[in-house]
Amino acid sequence: MNRVIGILIFLFLSVISEANEPNLPQHEKFNPVHYARINKIAAGCNPSTARTNLDINNIRTCILGGGDMWWDLNSAKYEVPKLPANSSTPRKHSLYAGSIWIGGIDAGKQLKSSAQTYRSASTLGIAFWPGPLSADGSAVTPVSECLKYDKHWKINKSLIETHKSNTLPGGGLAPGYFPPTVFLDWPAHGDASLNQDRYLAPFVDVDQDGIYNPMNGDYPKIRGDQSIWMVYNDKGNTGGGGAKPIGMEVQTEAFAYASNDELNNMTFYQHTLINRSSIRLDSTFMGQWVDSDIGNFADDYVGCDVPRGLGICYNGDNDDEGVLGYGTNPPSIGVDYFEGPFSDAFNGLDDDRDCQVDEIDTFACDAEAKTERMIMSRFVYYNGDGSVTGEPEKATHAYNYMTGRWKDGVRMIYGGNGYPGSNGATNLPADMMFPGNSDMTYGWSLGGSCQRPTPPSVAWDEISTGNTPADRRFIQAGGPFTLKPGAVNYITIGVVWARASSGGATGSFNLLLQADTKAQALFDNCFKTLEGPDAPDVDVVELDSKLILNLSYKPSSNNYQLKYKEIDPGLKGITKDSTYLFQGFLVYQVVNAGVSTGELEDVNKARLVYQCDIKDTVSTLVNYYTDPALGIDFPKVMVNGSNSGVQMSINVTKDAFSTASDKVI
Repeated sequence: MNRVIGILIFLFLSVISEANEPNLPQHEKFNPVHYARINKIAAGCNPSTARTNLDINNIRTCILGGGDMWWDLNSAKYEVPKLPANSSTPRKHSLYAGSIWIGGIDAGKQLKSSAQTYRSASTLGIAFWPGPLSADGSAVTPVSECLKYDKHWKINKSLIETHKSNTLPGGGLAPGYFPPTVFLDWPAHGDASLNQDRYLAPFVDVDQDGIYNPMNGDYPKIRGDQSIWMVYNDKGNTGGGGAKPIGMEVQTEAFAYASNDELNNMTFYQHTLINRSSIRLDSTFMGQWVDSDIGNFADDYVGCDVPRGLGICYNGDNDDEGVLGYGTNPPSIGVDYFEGPFSDAFNGLDDDRDCQVDEIDTFACDAEAKTERMIMSRFVYYNGDGSVTGEPEKATHAYNYMTGRWKDGVRMIYGGNGYPGSNGATNLPADMMFPGNSDMTYGWSLGGSCQRPTPPSVAWDEISTGNTPADRRFIQAGGPFTLKPGAVNYITIGVVWARASSGGATGSFNLLLQADTKAQALFDNCFKTLEGPDAPDVDVVELDSKLILNLSYKPSSNNYQLKYKEIDPGLKGITKDSTYLFQGFLVYQVVNAGVSTGELEDVNKARLVYQCDIKDTVSTLVNYYTDPALGIDFPKVMVNGSNSGVQMSINVTKDAFSTASDKVI
């Protein structure tokens, strides 16, 4: 039997408003005095000032233009759940800041690196500046380009759908339609006079002439339901922390999906890293630095799930106290290091931990087969203090952290707090800290592999160590590898958030792992989501005490003639039938314009007024939901269909929310 799917229809008016968010009390990590000092001594590009919210789903987070994210240079800006812009309720945040780190050793045994935390002169300074670099090996950019690219390009998928529907089959656009400004400004091509790469921001070349022209139907190529694109580099000015820049150009896309499932609490980031210099680096590492704050930042733990490549922050107890806190049953947040740089060919290592060594990666999203892609090979935590296990102040500190060493160069070890001699520490060098029981089979954190397992004798996490919850940061890195001139690498991450209604911090931790499974499946499917059948066009005829809803589909719809069909790659191997088919309509009356699809089961907000489905052998639709505490799937009946055939004209004669006469007025 084919799997079936229904369409939910609800009528509403949408009002969009924007307002500045209030600054909430937060620990200060960025000092404006340091920022002014850096500006004063700068001889080239100024630090980026661009900032844009990624806000399509249940999260509102600030993306900055200098390679950092999740803060606004003063306070945390990873708000989840997202409140209305004009809300006076204190906002809760689950991340404070993040940035990518890169470092390697040149032929002269000198460290070259690009890493930043809070843009502060006392903590690594500024590493990245707006704009692309020249692609001729000189890796330079003029100040004018920094100014030109100190911005973001933000696009909602709905703009692309509108553009596609107004593109004529023979080329050109429908009369009366004009592309949005962001399409016209899309930086698809670099400046040839500055030796920049011909292709920068990706686009769909509808007429296949190699030239971006939205007036002829071309449009930006994005992921998700909302996307933010930017480009920056490490050569626009002098880096901080004694760093010698590499000549890296970084193109970043931040994106998210609006849905009624776990995806609504996720954001994603793909960084394309291009070595524009003529320099080769050895022992190179690329990583994601994360300052994770679950509400009240002072009582957190961190850890990792080694097979998943997942860095996790969770509350140190079952109550996240204070005005910044989430209260009881606090959430957990995870950063999944989906993919890192390409490994060196034939290095004899299983860099992607799939129990195959030196295979050619045939990852479906690649245009060509390449070497293995590294996943998280280092996971390191540190505290927000000035100790040898604290804030990195120099480029060498950041590189040490990426390679699994402390600021003083001492190798991290398994047990205790990771520093030799701490309570519970062993003498075993460790690559990934606080793996819990996720690494008990092969011992990847101890240098083990599928071929040569080195399982630890005991699980290791912050709780078993007896650490005091505090303000934590962590780094996830991939390496070592050789960075060649012109090499293109990727760091792709997904941020996953979950909050259980019971079970305390542990309940949210377990729920987070379930959500991450869905995030990983999305990555494996090249970030292509199941579109589901399109909702029909609705023509409303108003009569006396009666509404007639006439439904129709354009030939361009994926459900034209009710023929929707889509295969779910995530179900392959799990069930014999992985094909979804259209089954019918559910029509709801909602109480106001703010009701979302996730609230349709709340009878105070939405009420089912009509249902119809295809006349066939299917009458009941059942979904299965997993209890995070028990790990058991429970069935839930979603539709008991009439099985009498689909009607494309629907009469509505009653007001489902009326307390007096139920007639439609």
